[in-house]
Amino acid sequence: MSTPRHIRLRDAPHLPRELVEQLETDTTLPNGADERFVGYGVMGVSFESGHVLALRRWVTSSIGPAYTSVWYRSPDGVWRFHADVDPTLACTRYAGAVADEALVHRVRLRWTSPQTLVVEVPAAALRWSMRMRSTPVTQLFDIVRPLLGERLLSSTPALRVLGAMARWGLSAGPVRLMGRMPNGQQFRIVPHHLWVVDDTWGELDGQPFGAPSVPQLQPRLGDFLIPRRPLFAIATAHFDAFDPARHRSVTSRADSPDEAISASNGEGTFPSFVPN
Repeated sequence: MSTPRHIRLRDAPHLPRELVEQLETDTTLPNGADERFVGYGVMGVSFESGHVLALRRWVTSSIGPAYTSVWYRSPDGVWRFHADVDPTLACTRYAGAVADEALVHRVRLRWTSPQTLVVEVPAAALRWSMRMRSTPVTQLFDIVRPLLGERLLSSTPALRVLGAMARWGLSAGPVRLMGRMPNGQQFRIVPHHLWVVDDTWGELDGQPFGAPSVPQLQPRLGDFLIPRRPLFAIATAHFDAFDPARHRSVTSRADSPDEAISASNGEGTFPSFVPN
């Protein structure tokens, strides 16, 4: 199994901007017949006002061009996915069944320091800033990870251990690195570097979201949970290859309501929140 160059560097710097800059120049993908991505992002952050944000920047994709996506959920539970590629090649390929809108918009990423990233979606008047830092737990992970190897790190037992580490060692609540997305594909997220986001703010149309919060109920998309503590990760992601017999092709509820599923109730659907 091939591994992106940045992941093989044991002496790589531990500041996120430097690792991201290395990653942006490397187009190596893991081998496989599934749908594969290499990149970075924020698994998600909840704000005291009820707004939720998440970021995905996939610098390499096995199904199309590199892309950036911002997930936004309003306080009344409406999910909007902003991406700079066609929705069939973006995150809504996997989460469209619970997405209220899949929007093609430019997403700008700007590093203002080695640990501070600003995200902007100008067409939506959405701005988001975050600062990351290492902890003893994330530093230990950086030491141990190269010793495990890609195959072991991607295994089900290892991903369960990493999820438990994030839950208990990073106070992130239940973290699921594998499971099923709303459109039916199985997913597997393999982290290679982790930081905690300890300072973040967001605004929409100039209205601030307030302080980040620790929700009693974690927002979810299928089996994927928004962590209680925001985490920034460099990772690879694997999804089932699309099979029309098993997977939904919908990219939003608005576009294909007959294929969409309820995000809140009903037999065989996924709740929007999960208790701790």
